[in-house]
Amino acid sequence: MSLGAQGRFIKTFVQGLDDVIPGFPRGGLILVSGLPGAGKTSLAMSFIYNGALKAGEPGIYVSVYESRERFIENARSFGIDFEKLEERDLFEFISLPILKEVGVAESFNMVVERVEEMGARRLVIDSFTALKESFKTPHEARILLQSVLYRVLEKLECTTMLIKERASAGEDVGFEDYVADVAIHLESTLLENRTIRILSLIKLRGGGIRHPKLCFTLLGGFRALPPTKPLRPRETMSFSPPPDPPEAYTTGIPDLDREIGGYPKGATVLMEIDPRLTPRDYHLLFLPAAASFIHKGRLVIGVPSGGVTVEYLMKAGKLYGVDEEKFLKYSVHFIEATAPTG
Repeated sequence: MSLGAQGRFIKTFVQGLDDVIPGFPRGGLILVSGLPGAGKTSLAMSFIYNGALKAGEPGIYVSVYESRERFIENARSFGIDFEKLEERDLFEFISLPILKEVGVAESFNMVVERVEEMGARRLVIDSFTALKESFKTPHEARILLQSVLYRVLEKLECTTMLIKERASAGEDVGFEDYVADVAIHLESTLLENRTIRILSLIKLRGGGIRHPKLCFTLLGGFRALPPTKPLRPRETMSFSPPPDPPEAYTTGIPDLDREIGGYPKGATVLMEIDPRLTPRDYHLLFLPAAASFIHKGRLVIGVPSGGVTVEYLMKAGKLYGVDEEKFLKYSVHFIEATAPTG
């Protein structure tokens, strides 16, 4: 049974995240996991800070590892000023050093009292992993923490975020994974020597998950990057072909020209297409190059793949300012692919 799922959602106020989910269940338990440096603290900061700033919801951040001074300083590097919220009684930082079992129980009771006294609506515990290790057995930790979380979530309707250290979502599964209303896992990978950060939505009780994986960035603070929505194309649009890079032809996309220097003259360029992409998707990459050729008075020879007709390409060319007259003059020998017979 969930601890605190009320069927009512509050905005996360985490940039980009509210675009893909209805929010977090009010008074719900949010589990955020990942390795050190994955972005868990940055996500938690955004959850607490923006909730107070934009919704007037008081928040408490409980940290096992950091002092208040270091936390405040780290937050400033993301453009977050918690001290201003402290002055308005909208934020409190509680340092909770790793203690023995009895000390942890007393400290948790103190946190619950502060939640009640402050009227806090958002609570972060960083890190839950370290606190669990303070108990002799996982069973003892579960009994105490279930009791505490019940008081915080059910009675006080304080949406609580637990930070958990682990490499993958399926590793070190504990009771907190089962009782959580929302489970989020953060990780990063390398793609051509560039860091790609990935947010995985593992569970969202009471709401559907349309996009289980999102990219995110920590540049200037935590920001999820929801899938872009394609614009409805107009019949025609203004298109100015970019200049050709030295010893190359333009791709038709200025940003791509800057990255790869255009298509080398006389070269053969192989484009590998994911089978899940539609012609409309991958045409966004090569139609600008073809349109640039036509606008510059160069001939284009095309062999459409199955299902792509000359009429379709003629219509697509209009999106790049290529009218029917230019299309017929500069695009020659289009051969429609047909399935072999016999």
